[in-house]
Amino acid sequence: MAVTAGSSVRDARFTFSGFAGSGEPDPFGVWETPAQRDISPGEEGLVWRVALPDAASALDVVHARADALRRGEDDLARAEDELNALLAGVAPARDAERGLTGAVSYAFSVPAAEEFHPQKEMLRKTLAGLAAVETSPLTGAVAFSAVDAFADEKERKGFQEARQRWLAFVEQVQQMVAHYARVETTIAGAPVGLTRVRWAGDFETFWVPGMPALSREVHHETVNLALASRIALLRVVSVITTGAAGLILKAVALPPGGQVLLIPAARRFILDVMTVLREGRR
Repeated sequence: MAVTAGSSVRDARFTFSGFAGSGEPDPFGVWETPAQRDISPGEEGLVWRVALPDAASALDVVHARADALRRGEDDLARAEDELNALLAGVAPARDAERGLTGAVSYAFSVPAAEEFHPQKEMLRKTLAGLAAVETSPLTGAVAFSAVDAFADEKERKGFQEARQRWLAFVEQVQQMVAHYARVETTIAGAPVGLTRVRWAGDFETFWVPGMPALSREVHHETVNLALASRIALLRVVSVITTGAAGLILKAVALPPGGQVLLIPAARRFILDVMTVLREGRR
């Protein structure tokens, strides 16, 4: 029976593993975390693995994932634009709208007709909660006790989860930059090539003898996809931290050490908007 392009796409596996903890999902939706049973015993280091069901469609499937990554990068740029546009409309609150602590806050509304209204409204509520933080200095873990300022328990839990996800994501990126990785390609269950990548730019590739030129090209494209994904993830960190800096300047003035609270808020907004855009294409 002939294998259709659709079934090849569905049966292909693009995974990355080796990160401390469970690892955060890929914000671009290109790579997935493999089940524990699929990880080889004693496997160490970071592994980007592409398993393709057949040689005939292998190159097209890898190129399709590369296209998905490029669309995800466009989604990231759109999310950044939406955050910047939101901040452009922020205005200082009137005295009557300031929190009981006297902390300087900024008021803005999000019309229901606006695109990404739920995500923007969530960010507005987060900033309103953070504006109620006491003005005493906040440092380290103590700063995150400020989530108690949220009146709604669901909002408190949501912010705590956003903070934990941000910390996990940063740890994942740090490991990705600091350690070498392996990029592996298999086609129809048979190994094709393995490339060891040192993220400073050095790499070496090992080939299975007798592989046809097309299979070698597929592995080259797999390595390119892994490298492009790394760059894209670093861009996500840059956009989130820059967005948090914009929130610090425009959205709320916090006690010393409290500004770090805005990073999870920026992360949640950026990644939620990216998810909406990606799911809208399905």
